[in-house]
Order: sequence, then C-alpha cells, then structure tokens
Amino acid sequence: MNSDTYAYLKKESPFYNIFPNGRAPIINLLIPSKGRFVGSEETEFYKLDVERCTEEQLNKIAELVVTLRGGNKKEVMDFMKKEKMLPIRKSQTDMIEAGRSALSLIL
Repeated sequence: MNSDTYAYLKKESPFYNIFPNGRAPIINLLIPSKGRFVGSEETEFYKLDVERCTEEQLNKIAELVVTLRGGNKKEVMDFMKKEKMLPIRKSQTDMIEAGRSALSLIL
C-alpha cells in the first residue's frame, strides 16, 4: 500500500469537497483499475484508500453515495470497511500524485 499516492478530484466531482483541495488518498499507483459501474460505460477507476480517510470523511462519502446511488449508509460503510477501498472513477480525477516511496516501487 502506498501512503503517499493521491488522486486530485475535479472540482465538479461530488466528492471534491470531502477532501482538502480534492486530494483523495488512493491505494493503487499510476495505473487505474478496471471494472464495471452500474449504469455507465466507464471502466477505469482508482481505489480510494479508506484506511487513510477520517471517520468524518467516511460518513460524508457514505451519505453522498446513498444520495447519488441509493441503498443505505450502513451498507456503504460496511462495504468500505470490508473492502478497504471505494472506487473513484478516473473521469472524476484531474491528476495523480505519487510520492517518493510510491515511485521507488516502480523503479
């Protein structure tokens, strides 16, 4: 896991204001993961590192996911805590920041 890798969310992302300057901690390095989103043709995403989020951020994320996608807050919180991640669509990001320790894993 990389403790110094971040995705900068676009200002229009509904999750932007949850993170300082839209800077969200992510697990994976520079290459997005692939998967399917319900109701979307988009397939690339970064994994939000929920272990590096505050409890307040996790609560806001869960509330926003329920507002945008339905379900209930407990289900979203349980998913994040079990999976230790939440997908962030690549289209919602402007850039990725990888610090020294993250880059040393690639070199």
